[in-house]
Amino acid sequence: MSKISKVLIISLIMIVVVVVAFAIVGSGNKNKGNVQETNVSEQTQKEVVYEEFVQVQADGTKLNKSEELNKDKTLGTLVFKDIQLTNKNGQTVLIANVTNTGASKTDIKEVSIIILDKEGNELGTVVGVVIPLNAGQTTQFNTSMQRDYANAYDFKIVEKK
Repeated sequence: MSKISKVLIISLIMIVVVVVAFAIVGSGNKNKGNVQETNVSEQTQKEVVYEEFVQVQADGTKLNKSEELNKDKTLGTLVFKDIQLTNKNGQTVLIANVTNTGASKTDIKEVSIIILDKEGNELGTVVGVVIPLNAGQTTQFNTSMQRDYANAYDFKIVEKK
């Protein structure tokens, strides 16, 4: 075989290898594109979960709208009013104005907030602290938890012993 024939054969083999390589890489990219399209389709088909007591704000914050949860709560001479339960980014926050309606100063109180569903079942418990309050004094109560309780129906407050 002549030198020219060997060079032509090697050149043809190299061209075939390059064409096959491009074909393989090209088909791999098509599959990746299909996978991405499938993922997008799956994301748009996620089921929307209805939460009866939740109103979602423009920024994504879930605001609890349960009438029972938002009713005033009493613990001894302490009255919890203007209650708000929200959830954003997986953190649920409960805030309320607490007033000492008694005639004397209260001591510091560690309380348990027991979150309830519509059937009265306990969903979870979180601890909070009410600072000492003079008679007639009001302060803000604030506690948070790393679970989504935005759809709670109600809660009860009990003093921890």
